[in-house]
Amino acid sequence: MTKRVPDTTLREVADRLTFQPHRLRLDQSGRYDETLDQEFPFLIKLFRFSHNDFTPIHSWHERLELFMPLDGSVSMLMGERRVDIGPGELLIVENMKLHRILDIPGLNTRVVVISFMSNFVYSLGSPSHDYFFLLPFYTNVGNRLHIVRDKTLLSEIHRIGTHLLKCYFDRTTYFQIGCKAYLLELLYILAEFFRRRFSILGADPPARTLSQAQAGPRVRGPTFR
Repeated sequence: MTKRVPDTTLREVADRLTFQPHRLRLDQSGRYDETLDQEFPFLIKLFRFSHNDFTPIHSWHERLELFMPLDGSVSMLMGERRVDIGPGELLIVENMKLHRILDIPGLNTRVVVISFMSNFVYSLGSPSHDYFFLLPFYTNVGNRLHIVRDKTLLSEIHRIGTHLLKCYFDRTTYFQIGCKAYLLELLYILAEFFRRRFSILGADPPARTLSQAQAGPRVRGPTFR
């Protein structure tokens, strides 16, 4: 029997939404680009991955990305490493590394992909402590995978994710504010989790981390490691 996210409010909300077959259009470098509102550079994509029915090619993108399968496991090649993500687990994608989903017999799951530009959260003019929200994306001690499997934390992530999906797809007045509020709540608990787990926070943020986040969107090439 295929494991899946338990029948929670998150599933109830997801069951009312439309998940599209996974199709990507890339440039010659493998860059996967999406047109984003400069005032609201935030995006949620709902994909269905099925065996022999998705785009199984390497891609990279500047958007920071959170990846969560709902109905079954997904295997991703990220750089040179394979990562297996179970249903309901959350992966912080190393977006600048070439990555792709592996086509494995039996693959059949819906996936929620949350992505945003770093300047949506932290940019020039932001309070310096706001860099904390982006630590799991820009800091990787020991080249470890940033994936959440802890059931207690996942329960909280699913709660926030439920509100985020409803807010984004209901499109009520000022839904952008609600989306950002829920995103920041999600990023805060992720940063806290990885700070405790990997001790990624010192007395001061790494200068390179701050400069990357403050610079905002810019075109860079992918990495292969």
